[in-house]
Amino acid sequence: MLALKSFSFSYQNNIIFEDLNQRFKKGEVTAIVGRSGVGKSTFFSLLAGQEKLKAGSITLDERNLTDLPSNKRPVIPMFQQESLFPHMSVYENIRFPLVSKYNHNRFKGIDHKAYILERLKEVKLEDLADRMPDTLSGGQKQRATLARSLAAKPEVLLLDEPFSALNDELKYSLNHELNKLVKNNNIIALKITHDLYEALNFADSILYLDKGVNFKFNTADIDHLIAPAEVIEYFMLGVLTIDKSAYFPLHSLNEIKGEHSFNCEIITKMKRGGLYEYSLKTNDQNFKYFSEVDYKKSLTLYANNEQKIMTLKGN
Repeated sequence: MLALKSFSFSYQNNIIFEDLNQRFKKGEVTAIVGRSGVGKSTFFSLLAGQEKLKAGSITLDERNLTDLPSNKRPVIPMFQQESLFPHMSVYENIRFPLVSKYNHNRFKGIDHKAYILERLKEVKLEDLADRMPDTLSGGQKQRATLARSLAAKPEVLLLDEPFSALNDELKYSLNHELNKLVKNNNIIALKITHDLYEALNFADSILYLDKGVNFKFNTADIDHLIAPAEVIEYFMLGVLTIDKSAYFPLHSLNEIKGEHSFNCEIITKMKRGGLYEYSLKTNDQNFKYFSEVDYKKSLTLYANNEQKIMTLKGN
């Protein structure tokens, strides 16, 4: 268990985190989301030991990591830009953390070849061990980078949009494989993403960060989530009431009748198979809605009171 207690950090007079308290479980992927500039990358820098907390603590299974330098922490970052050493083969890249001065003693007595081949099999690169990085595709480079990260036996893996430069099909395929690796290796994985589909479909939980708000929830609870209004709005989960004290989830909306009506302006429309995907706007809120009907400029949606979900008043 990774635990953050009274986690606080400011840059000059700008408070980034104040009294944040969160826990993250082994074998799970948590997506870190929020608007640009709220401090997601700073959050990772603090966990990795590249920045120092102003107050609070970071513990991992009761071990205090707060004052440990980055090279002493069992925390490995992985970034969007692959960072393979261009002069080393895939095999040599994955071997590097085993022979580095920081890890050398940890891997004494281990059969390096067998260990590296096991990591290669995990990411489906066992036939590419002798290849050089410049001969690999983008997806293969990220698989190799992931294998090198796992080779260091991290207890916490920090992923800063590692697959965002790839096409959607490959990105989601790698996310699916990542989830399996995280569970098989029983590690804690935190992943920054701006892709809401990726967050909702390829993470066990989500931590939403904003100024003065941090809210963590399980993705399995998304259809009946009691959350701050900011979270409902960010994920476009439904239509908030005017006072933002409650919301009607997307699956409760219909085009026929109800106690509440919402006149929606059509921002964009796209045909997807037999359905139309609409980006709608109502009461200064944007959300997506699917319908079999081809509307032109606007449409009206309805919902009933018993379908209303209350929002949290502050966090």
